[in-house]
Amino acid sequence: SSCEKVYASDNASLGSIGVLCVFKKTKEDSVTVLRSSLSLHKAPSPDTAEGRSQIEKELDDLATVFIGTVAKNRGESFETVLSEYGQGAVFVGNKAVKAGLADEVLSLNEVIDKMKNNINGGNMPNPTANNGAEQIDVEALKKSYPGYTIYPVDVSTFDGNGGAIHCITKQIPAENPVRILHPSITGNTDETYLQKDVPVTAKVTNRSGIASVKAVWRVAGGEWHETLLTHEGDSLYSGALPLATLNYAQFAQVDYYLSATSNNGKTITKPMTAGQGGYYTFYLGHNPSVAIREALEAKVGGFYPNPARQSASIALDLSDGSRFSVRLVGRDGRVTPLPEAAAAGDYRVDVSNLAAGLYYVVFTTAAGQQVVRPLVVE
Repeated sequence: SSCEKVYASDNASLGSIGVLCVFKKTKEDSVTVLRSSLSLHKAPSPDTAEGRSQIEKELDDLATVFIGTVAKNRGESFETVLSEYGQGAVFVGNKAVKAGLADEVLSLNEVIDKMKNNINGGNMPNPTANNGAEQIDVEALKKSYPGYTIYPVDVSTFDGNGGAIHCITKQIPAENPVRILHPSITGNTDETYLQKDVPVTAKVTNRSGIASVKAVWRVAGGEWHETLLTHEGDSLYSGALPLATLNYAQFAQVDYYLSATSNNGKTITKPMTAGQGGYYTFYLGHNPSVAIREALEAKVGGFYPNPARQSASIALDLSDGSRFSVRLVGRDGRVTPLPEAAAAGDYRVDVSNLAAGLYYVVFTTAAGQQVVRPLVVE
């Protein structure tokens, strides 16, 4: 009640404002309920006519929302659902179809086959990489998904790191996983670790306990080394990469990842893509190209509101006279050019005619450098 506004769904139950006391004199006594004279309707009892009537009214209110939702989803009137859908009865198989609760009796595999020809309007986007150099076998996909139109999508258009499709799909969670929470070190460190060992910390958990945690690291793409982290208690592990005596001129690139093994034999890395070359990378000293990238990222803010319904704006710092070409990329990979961003301040994107979903807005400099920002349309 202390909020400026309170919002509730159509089936939310609000109220019960008041005070009551429940007690027993002895273990054998029945429960006695005393209500404040200011909250006589709180926790009504089904043992009284008044209480039973109040409970039935609340149930009727909920049933009205339930039946109305079923009617809307099934394309029927409220009266039809009320009179023909059994009034709470349960129907099996073909009887449910006859009553209107289902459209057809199918097995799970039959439903999956049926959905193949209906999902996404018969369109199937599939990822390619390296500007289309890694192509998909379109003909093989057409045989597996008859009736679909296959759209090869170059994911590097909106994610040059190769994680676009993987990162927007769901995963089945592991049973009792090994979890690593780690504040990563990335980008230029300038003089932060000048002639110092680099501290590494992580919180690692698993119900069976943790057998070992190590940092695996290399310098300038050379040989990999391992540093065991010490258990400090409360699932916290710490250590340091021995880089204090490393000699370098302007900067030195350091790649690293963490690897943890539980007592029940599970091993996980952080990042999870370490086995495929997905490491954390930082620079001892100052890498000018990284500084340029960080400066470019700083020019582009984040969309607001996000999610958006009519339009969304994003702050751009173009005070140095730079410009961005702008493109909108949908989840099906289709690209829509947007007006050029040439003035400092807020850049506005009209989303009123877009279908709901996740989009990426790609800002590209004249030199071809890109900054990508996600935008959700409701």
